[in-house]
Amino acid sequence: MSTPRDLAALAALALGACAEPAPDPYCGGFDEPLAYELSLAKLTLDVDDYVPVEGELCLELPRRCDCVPTDPNGFLRVEAPARSDLLAEVHAPGYLTTVLVHTSTDVPHASTLRVLDRATVMILGGAIGERTDRTRGQMAIRAAPAEGGDVTGTVFSLRNLDTGAEERVIYTAGGVPSVDATATDATGVAIGVNLPVGRYEIASPVFATCSIHEAGWPRYDAEGRVRALELVVRADSVTLLDTLRCFGP
Repeated sequence: MSTPRDLAALAALALGACAEPAPDPYCGGFDEPLAYELSLAKLTLDVDDYVPVEGELCLELPRRCDCVPTDPNGFLRVEAPARSDLLAEVHAPGYLTTVLVHTSTDVPHASTLRVLDRATVMILGGAIGERTDRTRGQMAIRAAPAEGGDVTGTVFSLRNLDTGAEERVIYTAGGVPSVDATATDATGVAIGVNLPVGRYEIASPVFATCSIHEAGWPRYDAEGRVRALELVVRADSVTLLDTLRCFGP
């Protein structure tokens, strides 16, 4: 869910070309449209706590569209093409911009998008002794187990596709980020802090056991198993990745 404004925009800037063209009107008119019914809610430590957030969703890939606002209850509806890599941003006052990377299927989609307020970002950074750098981006990933499954001990590797550099992944211990943890706890959560902007791949053996890759562009091996998720990191933003129904080894 490339650079902060994508490679084409950077090339235009470097060459002194004209500004980007105006976006298309309302996100619709795709050959195989899928309805996406989405709700924005605040990301909290209590997953059962639902706090609606008013904001807007701005689709950029496969084409740029006008931003679509939520209603007062945080609900919005957009159309997107089937079987496509989608890239969008979610904006809400007081919250960090959320970068969404998602691959559509051929069925309509409904979900809740959690957004992270800036105060929580500062608290999380303080837990690991990091101050958020607004010229860089943040990333969080969750591998959620199926009922009876266990994702404790999951390990991720994060690679910058633009530079080839391996970036640090920080895991949680007891649900709290810890620089000493070497794998996930039962939450299956890990984060990347103050990452250089660009395109990344995050890999883990657990991806092959997940039946749903809610957020992240799945990339496959020769046998058709998911080997990695591709993502985009942007300045002063957070990219959230989610894989669901993972079974332990």
